[in-house]
Amino acid sequence: QLPGYSCYCRFGYYYDNIRLECTDINECLEEDSCINGECINTPGSFYCFCHPPLLLDLTQRKCINMTYYDADTDAGEHVLLSVCWGTVTQSMMCAKPINERQTTYTECCCLFGEAWGQDCALCPPKGTEGHA
Repeated sequence: QLPGYSCYCRFGYYYDNIRLECTDINECLEEDSCINGECINTPGSFYCFCHPPLLLDLTQRKCINMTYYDADTDAGEHVLLSVCWGTVTQSMMCAKPINERQTTYTECCCLFGEAWGQDCALCPPKGTEGHA
């Protein structure tokens, strides 16, 4: 750094003093970035991919089994609904939301879309073992 200058990087990047540039933070190296799921690092962020029947919880960092419910709790309280994305672009941006209604991860990925939720959790590619 030169005297009188400060370098700032966008969210998800850090300033590398040796390379003198902003470098992507690999969030997947953090232990709690994607518990019970597959962490996919992206420029400036990451995706937590959950294999069915697991769903991404509200923290967007943990895959949970929605088929298990505590007997003392109303099952409806635990169902996570969110936007279903019809398309994921080559630059990994979610597009074309299916606007009729919110869905569960499983319903979205099995029937309608390519990604689910506000953080664009990728669905397993159709025809693969992860796709139900």
